[in-house]
Amino acid sequence: MQPSQFASFREFYPYYLQQHTNSTSRRLHVGGTLLAVAAALSAVVTGRWRWLLAVPFAGYLPAWIGHVLFARNLPAGARQPSLIRKRRRDNAGIPKPGSKTGVELRDPAREVS
Repeated sequence: MQPSQFASFREFYPYYLQQHTNSTSRRLHVGGTLLAVAAALSAVVTGRWRWLLAVPFAGYLPAWIGHVLFARNLPAGARQPSLIRKRRRDNAGIPKPGSKTGVELRDPAREVS
């Protein structure tokens, strides 16, 4: 199945796993993730908030290097970014844009006694 033909994350996930079979690429993914977490923690602990600018680069650059140089493919998420965002949003419990959150906001001034 071509990357543009996935209708759901469930269909996309086996393809995603297939794109991450190279062990060097996976190690670079883990290293990049740990480096990004370290940069974020450094920003919080030291108060040097500029370290937060390094977080996306620390996380994504090693992963892209792993894909391009070792796995010889493009990151699966780059081909289906909407499915990756949907899965992250679902895992975080964040409602879809425009959907009801389950929390009703009331305006006491409009309530009738």
